[in-house]
Amino acid sequence: MYMKFNILTFGCKVNSYESEYMKELLINHGYTYNDDEKTSDIVIVNTCSVTNTADNKCKKTIRSVRRDNEKAILVVCGCTAENHREELNDLNIDILIGNTDKSKIVEMIEEFKDTNKKYIKFYDERRKEFEDMNVESFSDLTRAYVKIQDGCNNYCAYCIIPYVRGSIRSKNFDEAVKEINDLVLKGHKEIVFTGINTGAYGKEHGKYDLTDLIREISKIDGLERIRVSSIEITEIDDKFIEEMKINPKLCAHLHVSLQSGSERVLQIMNRKYTKAEYLEKINKLKNARPEINLTTD
Repeated sequence: MYMKFNILTFGCKVNSYESEYMKELLINHGYTYNDDEKTSDIVIVNTCSVTNTADNKCKKTIRSVRRDNEKAILVVCGCTAENHREELNDLNIDILIGNTDKSKIVEMIEEFKDTNKKYIKFYDERRKEFEDMNVESFSDLTRAYVKIQDGCNNYCAYCIIPYVRGSIRSKNFDEAVKEINDLVLKGHKEIVFTGINTGAYGKEHGKYDLTDLIREISKIDGLERIRVSSIEITEIDDKFIEEMKINPKLCAHLHVSLQSGSERVLQIMNRKYTKAEYLEKINKLKNARPEINLTTD
């Protein structure tokens, strides 16, 4: 007899994508999704560690789930698990992993059901390969998300992400094109790229980059919009700007993080650009695509 499960997701679009993938895997193996964690047989908490507030929310939720549903199989994964694994080890969690092996969620649950032994596994995130995940369909009939990249090499002074997500690594080019083509065939007209540092796609290989992938999938009949939701200013080069200028499928919106307008603060933050360099790229984008909408933080 298969069981009911619930997934509680914190943080970024990458986490949301990975939760969607775990949900699809479990359903495909006979498990039933349940909206209420208090009445579920399995509760998965996919955590975020981008700020102390996020960490604290995740820990509070884990304690609450265990208190309100003592008999549930409690699975905790994600960035807080990577960042606070020793502390979480004392919270009566049944399966505790980081950002690796989310694609093996069914096997881990089945093993726990057979052995009833606590499962804890972590890896050296710096030595990881890209963990491939293909979500077959989305409830949003128009828009589909595709995780094409993971990890970050920037090491900004304030940011934990490189330590909990590891080095940059990218989805295989041909596999990415195939996944996107399959999603379009199922009726999705817009593709949204997700990644920890999306603009770094392919950089570790040196054979292809984000613009190459945009150009290739633009050939797919039925695909109307390609959205790059967030990108670092250092990843915006002349090649990308030219594609933004000539490709009508590429949405005229980018979120380009600034972090500070102070040169001194940018330097202390270990950001890899100056204020002048940021503004120069922004002006190039606006000249190439006058109607572009730009957001920042």
